[in-house]
Amino acid sequence: LVGTSDIPVQDPDAVRCTPEEETYFLEMIGRVFPDIPVSREQIVFRFSGVRPLAYTGSAKTTGQITRDHHIREDKLGEIPVLSLVGGKWTSFRAFSEQVTDR
Repeated sequence: LVGTSDIPVQDPDAVRCTPEEETYFLEMIGRVFPDIPVSREQIVFRFSGVRPLAYTGSAKTTGQITRDHHIREDKLGEIPVLSLVGGKWTSFRAFSEQVTDR
């Protein structure tokens, strides 16, 4: 299992592992493990996902955006609306518990 990349996307439903990403990962493996030959023909499965990073107008690259999560509170009239921002899908249970406790 090899990954990940930080490529910004406009449409999360259209995300796919592209040939360019495959090349990026194969080159990365070659740099980190130069004695282990890996080729495109050895790829058995591909998957893509989207990390829900918080928007920041000051970050020049996605690598500069924090991976931490936070709870944002807005108001719909007098009703509080809590939004889960950032984090990873794999941390959703702990994050949900924090929101529930709040």
